[in-house]
Order: sequence, then structure tokens, then C-alpha cells
Amino acid sequence: MYRQTFLGLFLYVFSILANSQAIVKLGTKKEWPPYHIDTLSGADGIAVRTVACIMARINQPFTIHKRPWKRVQFETKVNHLDGFFSASQNEVRDNYATLSDVFLPQKRVFYAKVNAVNLPLEQFTLEYIHSKKIAARAGSNALHSLNRGKYNVVATPKTQMALVKMLEEQRVDVILENSLVFEKTILELGKEKTDYYAVVKETKNMGVYFSNRFLQRNKSFLAKFNDNIQPCLINVK
Repeated sequence: MYRQTFLGLFLYVFSILANSQAIVKLGTKKEWPPYHIDTLSGADGIAVRTVACIMARINQPFTIHKRPWKRVQFETKVNHLDGFFSASQNEVRDNYATLSDVFLPQKRVFYAKVNAVNLPLEQFTLEYIHSKKIAARAGSNALHSLNRGKYNVVATPKTQMALVKMLEEQRVDVILENSLVFEKTILELGKEKTDYYAVVKETKNMGVYFSNRFLQRNKSFLAKFNDNIQPCLINVK
């Protein structure tokens, strides 16, 4: 089980190697617990720890650049960054980057307030949700999947906290969010899981997207990265 005993990973990992090897520049969300956690000394979370472990195994120094999620994707596209994580696959990202093997669990779940839905749980279905006012985070693959599925998206807040607060204030009927992230967010707000209806939309596990230009310059990198994922996996329950 993942325990919240954060040690605070530095932004520069294995910088002793920096003079002899190029440093890989990776973009992340600033705060998306439990995957990404902002700390005074740098960054932490299950995604950061796993990537740090993989990079250590292949002796690859790297830096983490904490940015708004849309920005890290754009900076990778224009080759200001070498990649970004935690990310799931979509065809837009595939145009300029290549996803590693996936190693971070993710379930995307629709949530609604129980006291705002005038029907029993068994009727809170994907069909019912499709016509409701829905929100998802700006720049997220969750939002991309809603737009592709022609859902009624009416709001795209920048953070998971703003997203959940929008639901609490009944400005939208339903939100789509990663289940682990949602549970951490409502805990911060003093809410219980029983306050919400939940329906799983899909399982969409995540990895690291590396820019195609970076991979062209470093042809053996992705194979080495993928080969070292397994020993670094963190069991999340």
C-alpha cells in the first residue's frame, strides 16, 4: 500500500552525472495527489517516485518542471521539454510524442452529489449522464474523451480542487475525474465517498510521453526505460 510518508525528492536527481550525460527535462502537474505532490524540496508522489526509480536504474539524470498541464504538453510539442507525465494515450499527443509502457493505474469515474440527483443509484447510468452538465479539468485526457464522446461539457476548471468545488456548488451535474485523485480531494474538503454517486467510465492507465524529437536523438532510451519499469512499480490500493 502506498503510504503518505513523503521524503521530498529533489528536482535534480543524480545530478552528479550531469556533467557526463544530458539531463532529461520532464514536465508535470504541480499538484495532483497521490501521483504528483508539490514539496518545498521539489516533488513527490507515486508517479514521481516511480519515474525517479526508473531513471536511477538507467543512470539517467533528469529535472522536473512543474507547470499547468496544458503548458507541459505544449512545451513538449515545441521541444522545450523532453516529455511529460503522468499521461494516458490519446491521438493528439501521439502526433508529437510516444508513450512509454503504462505503469500508473487510473480509473476515470463520473461523480455526482447524491443529494442533487433525484433518482436511485441503479439509474445513475452512463446513458443518464450523457445529457447532463459535465465538467473535467482543462487539458486533461478525461476532457478529450468527453469531447470525443460528444458529452455536454460546460466547464473546464484548471485544477482538481476547482473541479470538485464546482460539483459541490452544483454549478454542474457531474464531473469526470481520476478515482484516486477524487478521493484525495474530497478528503481535503472533509467529505465522504458516500456523499457521491460514482460510475466508472473507463480504465486508462498512464505512463510518460517522450517527444519524438528526443527519441530520435536517443534511439535506445525508450527501450531501456520500459525494461526498467517493473522493478519500480508501487502497489496502490
